[in-house]
Amino acid sequence: MTARIVLVVLLSALAGFAPAIARAQACLVVDTSIAFGTFDPTAGASKTGQGTVRVGCLLQRVPVTLRLGTGQSLSYASRLMKTAGGASMTYNLFTTAALGTIWGDGITGGTGTVQCTTGDDSANGCDGQTGFIFYVTYPVYGRIDAVQPNAAVGSYTDDVVVSMIF
Repeated sequence: MTARIVLVVLLSALAGFAPAIARAQACLVVDTSIAFGTFDPTAGASKTGQGTVRVGCLLQRVPVTLRLGTGQSLSYASRLMKTAGGASMTYNLFTTAALGTIWGDGITGGTGTVQCTTGDDSANGCDGQTGFIFYVTYPVYGRIDAVQPNAAVGSYTDDVVVSMIF
């Protein structure tokens, strides 16, 4: 009986030294939004906005890849926001403030993903907040296209799925 207890304690102690990838992971994505504010389709200028995606993992140093879905448009070329009445506006989401790479699945041509390691403040780290869960808040940059022939007065929305691969 004593040998069995010692063995369980020893195995529990060794589990703490296993690589993080070998241990069970529990990660989550917290919803967020981008509020573009008022957009004037007659101004001939695009409108930008910024939001965040917040993710967290129980264990530190978990490599993660963040992907964004297409939303209502089913295409990364131009995402669509719609009103309850069916009016639509085109927009897109980007990985950086320069608006150069569309944030998508990284597989579809012209789209990219965000990759980092939670709880790691180095160059490839998520630069996250430590605690019980190692969180990171990552910026999402959006732009409403300048030309909007179907725009009407109203409140526009789109739901984009955030996928976290770890």
